[in-house]
Amino acid sequence: MIYMDTLEIIRELEHDEALRASLRAMILGDELLSLPDQMRLLTTEVQKLVEAQKQTTMSIHRLEENVGEVSEESCAAVLGAMAYRKGWTVLDNPGLIDIGKGEVDVRGRFDTPIGGVAILAETKSRLRGSHVSKWASRVGGSAWREQFLYPGFEGQVLPYVYGTIIYDDAFIEAERLGIGVIGPGGERVAPRPL
Repeated sequence: MIYMDTLEIIRELEHDEALRASLRAMILGDELLSLPDQMRLLTTEVQKLVEAQKQTTMSIHRLEENVGEVSEESCAAVLGAMAYRKGWTVLDNPGLIDIGKGEVDVRGRFDTPIGGVAILAETKSRLRGSHVSKWASRVGGSAWREQFLYPGFEGQVLPYVYGTIIYDDAFIEAERLGIGVIGPGGERVAPRPL
């Protein structure tokens, strides 16, 4: 057996790449030596997952815009049917109003046996009590409300919220605040005029 001192071994390793590779393989083993390649593969897969998540998030946002539009269209159709059942004359078809300073999801104007009525409605696919409270504070402000009414309108203003799915706390808040509730089947809670 040949004996080399430690310094000689180190000098030999510094100059001989094949010897270093053999020693590394013997000490570390194949599993540890394969870690850098496995990390590169893992990093590539994580990057693919990040990109897929970005695409999923964008798709969800597009779907939420579409759901909002469906809620608004559904609310407008339900309001039209409700007006017909009550014998009201539609003066302005219910629909979205956006005047640059804000928007109302659905606004409509009707002639009724007791005079003109304007409806301002907020729509949500899932209606909760917090949505009702927020809408009540917003529609309750006369300056804000008037910017969305019809020029010269002097009739009653009826505030509504619409939900495809309506949670119990929404009904409780609506009753408390005087906000009407509409669902796909029609009016569920009558509003107090503003």
